[in-house]
Amino acid sequence: MSLSNIKVFEREDIKNILSASGFPKGNDMISQCIKFNIVEKKGNNKYMLPSKPVYYQKIGNAIQACRKQRNVTAARYRARIAAEIEYSEGFLNKHGFQVIGG
Repeated sequence: MSLSNIKVFEREDIKNILSASGFPKGNDMISQCIKFNIVEKKGNNKYMLPSKPVYYQKIGNAIQACRKQRNVTAARYRARIAAEIEYSEGFLNKHGFQVIGG
């Protein structure tokens, strides 16, 4: 394989390729693809697809890791919102307001 056949992509191109291939959308999926060697990062905003075939289980593992990461992020967000609501309710109750609903 000669170097003239190797194509370097920008991040937006990789995002479009992965999206068109049915991968979950988002930057976290690109990060997982780099981690699992599905996409090779060659520099700042320079990416390449691997020259060798990718084993299908690597793709499954990358998607699973992306979903797990998203679930952890969502759980942290829900916990932070619940704590803020609890604090706000306590603050309002302390100052004589009655909080209903919820």
